[in-house]
Amino acid sequence: MSDTSNSADSVNYGVMLLEFLELYGLHFNYHWTGISVRKGGRYIEKKDDVSQGLYIEDPTNTGTVVYDIQNQPSNMW
Repeated sequence: MSDTSNSADSVNYGVMLLEFLELYGLHFNYHWTGISVRKGGRYIEKKDDVSQGLYIEDPTNTGTVVYDIQNQPSNMW
């Protein structure tokens, strides 16, 4: 019998999804916190109190560009 504790078969994606939804649906502070995906990912402090929506730092721009997801046009995607 082999050890499968590190294999992809032992990952419970349902639990991971529920934990993700719980974090970003119930506990994440959208009012003061943004998200950066650079250097492995981290949270960033919002510089202003303009919106309570999701802020994501642009990974392609080395400046301080942040996108306010809440105020983007709905036909953008």
